[in-house]
Formats: sequence, C-alpha cells, structure tokens
Amino acid sequence: MTDNNEKLNAEDLKLAAELKKMEVRKVPHAFSRSVMDSVHKANKPLWKVIICWLNAPFNLRLTPLRMALGTALLVLVFFLVPKTDTGHMVEDHSVPVRFEFASHSGSIKHVSVMGSFNGWSTESSSMRYDKERGFWVYETSLPPGDHEYVFLVNGVEVVPDPQADFSRKDDFGSVNSIKFVRSSEYEI
Repeated sequence: MTDNNEKLNAEDLKLAAELKKMEVRKVPHAFSRSVMDSVHKANKPLWKVIICWLNAPFNLRLTPLRMALGTALLVLVFFLVPKTDTGHMVEDHSVPVRFEFASHSGSIKHVSVMGSFNGWSTESSSMRYDKERGFWVYETSLPPGDHEYVFLVNGVEVVPDPQADFSRKDDFGSVNSIKFVRSSEYEI
C-alpha cells in the first residue's frame, strides 16, 4: 500500500466513526415535497416545450377498443371536415328546351311530361295550356344528349309525343319519344 492509499483509508475510518456518533433522525413528513417545491421551476418558452414533447419517447398500446375508437374518429373527421373548394367550377351546359303537346280536346284537364330527365316523375313537370295556340307547353333546361319522355294526360293516359322525330321501345313494351338536345343550339 502506498502512503496515499493509507492516508485515504485513515480518513474513511475517521468519517465512519463520526457518522456512528451522529444521532439518527427520522425524515420529516413531506420532506421530499418541500425540497421539490423549493426548486425553481424553469419557465421554458412554448417552442421548447413543444420540441421536448416531440422528442420525448412514448409508448403506444393498441387494444381492439382503442383501434375501433380511433377508426370511428377518423371516419367522423373525414365526413365532418368541410371539403375545400378547389376552384374548379362545374359549368352548367343545360340548354333551354320546350315540350309541346297539341290538343284541342276540352276533356284534357292536366298534362305533364315524364322522362329520363326528371326520373319519370308524374308531378314535377306539369305543362301549362296555351289557349291561343291550343298547345300544352312545358319549358325547362336539359343537358345535351338524348332524353326519353312521354306525356301523361289527365294523370292516367301515357301518350308518346306524336310530333317527335324519334322514338324507342323501352324494356316494358311501351314507346318513348326522344328529344335530342344539342349544346350549341336551342331546341326552343
């Protein structure tokens, strides 16, 4: 052993002897809390807090219930977040179109147009009667293309347009008139 080691060993023995002489005290109640309260908390800027939070490791445990809740939340967000306008305007290329049904019969009280353009609705396209010309008239706008239609007279009688240039048999054995709508010219 060197002299230096003997000197350190002697000091350790003295320190141990002094510690044995000391009175044993209990740790006061809430000692650790009072120590921690006395420590000055550093006020970090928000960006440091965020960076610390982003760099901190975390554990992610998935359970079937959590996965179901997460999936439901994603679906909810997908449907509830309003769609942003892309600036793409959908242009309406509809063209004014007129349907005419000639009739001078006083027994006709109501005429409507049913067609592929209105889902074959019996009520959405009622025609007005033009007394001067003796025509039932319905005006609307339709997109270019061919549209099948028939007239519904007095709510019961289905009549294809006698003035139509074209007609087509449908899958039920009835004949539907066809109106061709072009984008560049008006049909009226």
